Amino acid sequence: MNVRAAILRVRERIHDRDARAFDDEEILRAFDDAISDIFTVLRTHGDSHGLDYDDITVTTLTRVETDVYQFSPAERIADPQLLEFLNPGASVGTYPLVKAPLEQKDQARGVFPGSRAVWHWGPNGSIQIRGHIAGFTTLRVWYIRQLAPLFYFVASGASGEFSLTVVQEDGTFKPGDNVYTGQRFEAVSGPNLGFVRRCTSHVEQVLTFTEPFPYPTANDNFAIVVPVPDEFANYLVRIVTQEMFTRQGSEEERAAAEKKLLMMQQNFESGIAVRSSGEPTRFYSSRIVR
Repeated sequence: MNVRAAILRVRERIHDRDARAFDDEEILRAFDDAISDIFTVLRTHGDSHGLDYDDITVTTLTRVETDVYQFSPAERIADPQLLEFLNPGASVGTYPLVKAPLEQKDQARGVFPGSRAVWHWGPNGSIQIRGHIAGFTTLRVWYIRQLAPLFYFVASGASGEFSLTVVQEDGTFKPGDNVYTGQRFEAVSGPNLGFVRRCTSHVEQVLTFTEPFPYPTANDNFAIVVPVPDEFANYLVRIVTQEMFTRQGSEEERAAAEKKLLMMQQNFESGIAVRSSGEPTRFYSSRIVR
């Protein structure tokens, strides 16, 4: 389900087909909030499948002083959870990160056996590693990925090539590096209609795909695919519908739909339990495209 289709489904339910009450951006903001709530439940359900990771070559760390190294986490890293030192073909160990301001760094250290290294939060949100780390090749940071805002856009500068340039968007497009890496995009107009491709690189306004769309794409419309499992799509639409009913002041319609929403919420929670018993989808993970 792409965001254009999701918006239309909500508009049908709130009787606002002509966008007289809400524009697309307001509905998309409600979707962003609802997805954030869904992912909070997924991530707190006793597993780590909502985590992503970045591998940082030890030689690229900034040396601050003797045996003190520093790096700045990427913007997409919303909530670092674990640090892991890696050697070729082996993991030395994974250790939890503890949040604390710099002045309390002595209370926020995680000791890495064997390396005698400790970490703490550095200036401007950086992370500092203290200790002798010459024996390691890679630092892996496990984190909760920043949820990228949903949007759809008109492409420019692409003619069946690998990259699409975002020139006009609806929603809150978040320019930067790799914010949308791993996300799927669907063509919603033109000869590519219905084709879906996964973004493997995002730099500023340019989205790059491993496999190009089959036809020229300039001036065509594309929409990000809503990043929730298909079985939860109706639940997501229902949450947003309830929110828009609230904003409309449609209390009778909101109350009438409340019972079904509660039932869908129960199905959602039971569905997570079923997923946890097997191998779940790794949402928002660069591991999908590795």
